[in-house]
Amino acid sequence: MSMSIPGLFQPVVTDYHGDRDFYVDGGVVCNYPLHSFDGWWLSMNEEDSFFNRLADLSNLNKALHRSERFEPMNPKTIGLMLYADDDVEIFQHAFYDRLTQEEREYEEHRPDTEAARAYTDKRKMETVDAMENRKKMRTLINKFLTSLKNHNNDQNATISRVELREAFRAEAGTMSLTDQEKKKLFGKGHYADRLFDQMDADKNGQLTYQEVYEFFGNKGFNWLSRCLGGRREQATSLKDYTMKYMDLLGVLGKKVYCKARDVDRSIGVDSDYVKTTDFTLENEDKIFLFKRGASGARAFLRTYISKHELQPTATASELRRRSSVLFAPYILAMKTIRQLKHKNSASNPAEVSM
Repeated sequence: MSMSIPGLFQPVVTDYHGDRDFYVDGGVVCNYPLHSFDGWWLSMNEEDSFFNRLADLSNLNKALHRSERFEPMNPKTIGLMLYADDDVEIFQHAFYDRLTQEEREYEEHRPDTEAARAYTDKRKMETVDAMENRKKMRTLINKFLTSLKNHNNDQNATISRVELREAFRAEAGTMSLTDQEKKKLFGKGHYADRLFDQMDADKNGQLTYQEVYEFFGNKGFNWLSRCLGGRREQATSLKDYTMKYMDLLGVLGKKVYCKARDVDRSIGVDSDYVKTTDFTLENEDKIFLFKRGASGARAFLRTYISKHELQPTATASELRRRSSVLFAPYILAMKTIRQLKHKNSASNPAEVSM
């Protein structure tokens, strides 16, 4: 039931007192239910039973409100927030700030696996395409602004409708846009009057520089901040659309349920190129995830110890013993990987040329 994601996996159907219920993954509503362990709602104490908490029907709405059910915060709760490089997480910057410079540099190294190579190539192409598109758009916007400046007959701080028309009618050249460039910059039907109405936000018949900037900013071209706006992504299939919709629900759910204080009890694990729907992973991918998890846990513990000014209560030898126990699964996994590599290399010996 925990993997019944609409569009990917079939939901579980149950019959409850004659009603058919469809159970789906809890992440559809809330993908980080850390608040569920706060308050009395899931408490097993006798004083928190429904008979004691919900007996007064006159205050039922208040008793069932989220602020009543899930308060106060349980300080003994720790959450594990796993997120990929393309995901948007509310605590992402805080998790990154916890890492030391050495950990940040180490985490930049991806294994030489099919999934890692595919993601690296994809990001490289996206970066190149974005840079080329940004350069072209900046050139066109610069020509447009120059044309407006040249046709600002009053040499004042605003552009009139007549001046915009003149800029549009100007002969194409190094300081004016061609019809093809106008189409690329403004889209089809690039008429001066229509463009003026779109840019004139306060409808006072004059265009300010800020109005022109905001017009392009709404299209994703923010040259003052030297970056493009939020990147839009095209859904290429029903599965792709479903996953993007699930991502949206996850973001909205965390905005509703997560509080700023939750970051202090959350371990952040950046899975980088490994996404939720990557079901087939190579051994190196799994080791990569394990190392990422270890870095996130160390960063959390380091921050927690510093914030609460904790001191070790065990001897150095005891701490080393505990550390060896903690990293035993990692050491065993690395040993298994080495054995598999040695076995594969032995079964496929390199050809020797004579």
